[in-house]
Amino acid sequence: MAIIFENTTFGIPINKDVSAALVAQKRVVSLSQPIDNKVTDFSAFVSKLKAAPPDAIVAVLRDHQLLPLFKQLSAAQLSHVGRVRMIRDGIAE
Repeated sequence: MAIIFENTTFGIPINKDVSAALVAQKRVVSLSQPIDNKVTDFSAFVSKLKAAPPDAIVAVLRDHQLLPLFKQLSAAQLSHVGRVRMIRDGIAE
């Protein structure tokens, strides 16, 4: 499991809660990456994933960040991207 989250008062507590829930389910969180909420270049994160691909990714990001992340994951040929399940909570369309 890998978690990428915005490094804000919104993302930090969600990361903490998600990490705790995953550990309680005996899941290993191999990468927990804070990121600025304006970033759309995820190449450093994708490189880390490519080196050690996780079973799943939890992304606690802004709406405008998700599509660039998915495109960069796809370009890196990370196989699990084709089966993305998105759970969304936001107001932006």
